[in-house]
Amino acid sequence: MRFNKKLVVIPVYMAKGLEFDSVIVINKINNSFTKSDKYLMYVALTRAQHKLIIYN
Repeated sequence: MRFNKKLVVIPVYMAKGLEFDSVIVINKINNSFTKSDKYLMYVALTRAQHKLIIYN
């Protein structure tokens, strides 16, 4: 899959299998994760190839 936009905003559940140069993750859960929340956070954090920014 190839994106021609400089900025792509997608929900985490749609990012599985994709990789991006930079990823920004915004976390509003206050570190109390359910099992599915942990999985989605893992997916979000592993999409970045070069730069990962986490706002907590």
